[in-house]
Amino acid sequence: MNNSDLLYKRLKKLIAVWLLLTCWNSDLINQQVLVESRIVSPVKDPLVTQSFSTSHKGYDIIDKFNNRKVYSIVRCRIVDKGFTGNKSPYLTCYDFNNQMYYKYIHISSDLVINQILDSGDIIGNYNNEGNSIGFHLHLEVYDNKNNYDKESVNKWKM
Repeated sequence: MNNSDLLYKRLKKLIAVWLLLTCWNSDLINQQVLVESRIVSPVKDPLVTQSFSTSHKGYDIIDKFNNRKVYSIVRCRIVDKGFTGNKSPYLTCYDFNNQMYYKYIHISSDLVINQILDSGDIIGNYNNEGNSIGFHLHLEVYDNKNNYDKESVNKWKM
């Protein structure tokens, strides 16, 4: 990526943040700031170690080659960050384009709420904190009505 591409990408992010801060309750946000989202895998070389079930409301994913970097699945805005009831660090992103939430659990991240991410941006690293028996990313996908969407993972071809 050359300097002008990098400058353009940074300028685009600054404009998106400015729009979020100045037009928070406006209809401009969801369609003009966060448009066209390509879907990428949350880890580079994914391996699902535990699938969605009635007792497990998400997917446990590791990188086959132990690269612990976690990537934004789509273009989104960080809407929540903290710790679950069992002390697992998490970060939740909202995809305006598809109106879906992506909750990344067992993740170390320096990102902040309201930050805009492009698909493929590094969110942080998955870890072993909280209720966990090994390093992994626990990923939950749900819609605006808090319904889990287990079919979305098929889009990442894991």
